[in-house]
Amino acid sequence: MSKAGPKPPIRSLLVHPVCFALLPVLVLYTGNLGDVHLGDLWLPAVLALAAGAAVWWVCTRVTRARPRGAVLASLFWLWFFAYGQWQRWLAPEDALAETVCPILYGVVLVVIVGLLVATRRDLKHPSGALNLIALVLVALQVLTIGRHEVKRLRYRPGPPAERVEARAAAAGEVRPHLYFIVLDGYARADVLADLYRYDNQPFLDFLHSRGFQIARDSRANYCQTQLSLGSCLNLDYLEALADPEHPRDRLRVPQLLAENRVFAFLREQGYAIVPFASGYYATEMPGVEVRRPPRRIGELSEFQTALVSATPLLLLLRSRLGRSLDADHVRGEMMLYTFSHLASVARSPRPSFIFAHIVCPHPPFIFRRDGSMVGPLKSVGLEDGVEFRGTQEEYVNGYREQVEFVNRRVETLVDEILVAAERPTAIVLISDHGPGSRLDWHHLDKVDLRERFATLVAIRLPEGKTAKLDDHISTVNVLRFVLSRCLGAELPPLPSRSYFSDWRDPLNLTLVTDEQGRFRQFAPSPTGKGR
Repeated sequence: MSKAGPKPPIRSLLVHPVCFALLPVLVLYTGNLGDVHLGDLWLPAVLALAAGAAVWWVCTRVTRARPRGAVLASLFWLWFFAYGQWQRWLAPEDALAETVCPILYGVVLVVIVGLLVATRRDLKHPSGALNLIALVLVALQVLTIGRHEVKRLRYRPGPPAERVEARAAAAGEVRPHLYFIVLDGYARADVLADLYRYDNQPFLDFLHSRGFQIARDSRANYCQTQLSLGSCLNLDYLEALADPEHPRDRLRVPQLLAENRVFAFLREQGYAIVPFASGYYATEMPGVEVRRPPRRIGELSEFQTALVSATPLLLLLRSRLGRSLDADHVRGEMMLYTFSHLASVARSPRPSFIFAHIVCPHPPFIFRRDGSMVGPLKSVGLEDGVEFRGTQEEYVNGYREQVEFVNRRVETLVDEILVAAERPTAIVLISDHGPGSRLDWHHLDKVDLRERFATLVAIRLPEGKTAKLDDHISTVNVLRFVLSRCLGAELPPLPSRSYFSDWRDPLNLTLVTDEQGRFRQFAPSPTGKGR
C-alpha cells in the first residue's frame, strides 16, 4: 500500500485563527484610510497576531484537536469583534446594554465552545476552506493599505497657492497677537434657540461687552472640519486649491492644513505659530510643536479606541480605569488644558498666532455644564449625525450641556487673555460648522442645512483697529478679514457659497446655496445623496 502524499500546505498550516484575529484591525484601518495615521496600526496589529496565536493554543488544548481548535479560535475572533454591532442591534437602551447584552453575548460563546468540544468531527476540510478565505481577505486589506501608502509616499503637492501680499510694518508698529479659536460644531444663536431650546444671548452680551463683533447670519462653506478649516487657513475655496489633475484626491486635504497659507504668511511677518493639541488627527499639524498635556501610559488613540469599542473590552473602557485612557477622555483633558493655558501665550514678547481647535460642543458629550466629565458614553468617538449612537433628544440635551460648559470657559479665557496680553491682541472665535442632530451623511434631502451650516463668528480686533464685520460672513472670509485689518494684507472678501459632502467622500462636493446665498431644496434620490 502506497503512503499518503504530503498534506496540502493550505490545510496543514492552519493560519486562519491568526488571520481572523488580525482582519478586523485591518478592516477598520482601511475603512478610515486618510483619516488615521499608519503609526496607530502597528501596536493593535502586533497584539492581534500575538493574541490570535495564544487563543489558538488554548482552543487546541480545550478541544484536543488542532483543526477543531483552529475553528474554535476563528469563531472566537468573529464573536469577539462582533460585540459592538451586537450591542447596537440588541440593546439600544443603556440599561439593557449594560446588563442583558453582555449576558446573552456570553451565552453565545458558551454554546459555540460546547458544540465544538462535543463534536467528533475533525473539521479538517472546514479549516482548509477557512485558511483560504482568511488569507484572501487579509491579503486584500494589506494590498489596499500598501497601495495607499505608496500613493502617499509618491504624492506631490499641487501647485503652490498664491502668495499673500501685505504692507510692511511701519516703524515702531507693534504686531498684535492673533488668537484663532475654533469651537467645533458650535451653533449660531438662532439655531440654538429654535432647535436646542437654548437662549445664548447672555453669552453674546458678554462678548459684546469685551469688544467683540458678532455676525448675525454667518455660515460655514463646508460641512466637515478638515474641509472648513482647510479652506479658512488657506484663504480660498477648496476647488481653487485642488490639483487640477486629481481634484478629489483626499491626500490634498491634510496637506492643505499642514502647509497652509496663513501659517506661511505669518512666519514671513515674524510670527511664532503656537498650536494646541486637539486630539483630532486633521488639526494636529505635523511638523509643528504642539502644546498638550503630558501623555499617559496606555493612552489610546482615536483609532485604537474605536477598535476596542467593537469588542467586549468596551465594558472595561467604560469603567473608571478604562475611561481615563480612551481617546474621548484624553481629548477632554486636552480641552481643559487648552482652556487653562491659552492665556499664558499672551505674555510672549514675540507676536504669535495661537491656534486652538477645541472639539466641543461637538459629540461625544463628555462634559456637563459645570465642567465635570460624564460617566460611560453610549456614543464613543466623534460620531455625528446619523452615526451618533443615541436619540435626537439625547443629542440635543448633551449638546446643550456642552454649550453651557464652553460658554463658561470661554468667558473666563477671554478675560484672562485681555489681562495677560502685553501687546495688542485680536481674538477670533468661530465654529467650523454647526451641530448635527438632523444630519444624514448619505441623504442630503434629509439634512437640516441651516443647522449644519449656521456658525458662530465673533471677532475682537486690537484697539485702534476698527472695521465693520459683515453679518453674512462665511468661514473662508474670516481670516481674510482679520489679516486685512490687522496686518494690511491684500485680501478682499470672496463670494459666499456652501457645499455639502459625505463623510466617506469628502471632496465629492454638492453646492447647497444659490446665487443669493439661500439654501437649495433637494429631492430624494435613489442614489442616496439627494442631488
